[in-house]
Amino acid sequence: MKKRKMFTLLAAAVMALVMLTGCGSKESPATPDTPSANDSTTQAAGETNNTSAKDLKVAAVLGGPITDKSWNETAYNGLVTIGDMGAEISYVENCTASEAPDAIRTFASSGYNIVYVNSSAFKDTAYEIAPEFPDVTFIINGVGDQGDNYVSLSTANYQQGYLQGLLCALASKTGKVGMINGTEMTPTLDGEAGFYQGVAYVNEKFGKNVEGKVTYLGNYTDTTAGYETTNSFIAEGYDVITTMADNASNSVLQACEEKDILCVGNGVGQNEVAPTTLIASIKKDNEGTYVQSFKEYLEGTLHENAVTEVYGVNYGVVGIEQLFDAASVYSEEEKDFITETVEKLGNGEIIVKTMLEYEAAQ
Repeated sequence: MKKRKMFTLLAAAVMALVMLTGCGSKESPATPDTPSANDSTTQAAGETNNTSAKDLKVAAVLGGPITDKSWNETAYNGLVTIGDMGAEISYVENCTASEAPDAIRTFASSGYNIVYVNSSAFKDTAYEIAPEFPDVTFIINGVGDQGDNYVSLSTANYQQGYLQGLLCALASKTGKVGMINGTEMTPTLDGEAGFYQGVAYVNEKFGKNVEGKVTYLGNYTDTTAGYETTNSFIAEGYDVITTMADNASNSVLQACEEKDILCVGNGVGQNEVAPTTLIASIKKDNEGTYVQSFKEYLEGTLHENAVTEVYGVNYGVVGIEQLFDAASVYSEEEKDFITETVEKLGNGEIIVKTMLEYEAAQ
């Protein structure tokens, strides 16, 4: 099995590296003298006790690498920020669906107060395991169910896709823009729906007739498939391409860079991959999701807020990282339009449909 990495960070100590053999290893995480899940400092579901961050142990189960410049890397950044706030933190990365149950149970049985489950692919597993550990709070980073000791956080994936479609359509000269995604599950499907709506908004406002095409790789890690699919899109005349494929996204951007095709990213720091052709990255910054949800846990409002709260432009979770040099393709009018659109998304003036809503309206 592949080696997985787990880090434990204490508030007053340096980060220590612990290697696990497989994400689902039975080896327990490091457990220094900190309060366990059964101590009086633990926040039970719905309890308001103003727990201090330094009293807590927080873990994350990540479905990809912390270097993907996207979903998992920004989640890791959020976990580190929680560590900076005083909590002890640990994580496992590159976890598969078959390994997730062991990883989640290992943390839950080792005194961790909060376990972040950073993939919608693991949410059913979390629902099943949560009743076994009633004193542990499970935070699933993705839309889903709520329970006595678990919550599902709604991220505005459709807003991300909307901005990706908007930037692509504005820049296109051939009238053909493409999106290459990972797996057909709720987050990426909502991103696809947003992409189509963003393209349509540009067509409406600027009298264009841009068409969008979306395809799926079937996973978030196959960089070869990402690279080859991008080249096939380019061969078909798609002149601006975006992606929502986590680690595989980097190969999409790489192919665009090599063929001098404009692209729009979906993370942070992706200008390193496509320095001359990346217009911008539409971030879905899980650091904001992690930090906000952790603060709500400390305040005792997490369970109440998770039912209705959506993490999007409003929390800075979704937004444009920055416009890079390739954005010179836009006129000043178009740049102003982009800025105004982001503001309208943030204040609720523009409402983007999820895939279910989008399909129902067709």
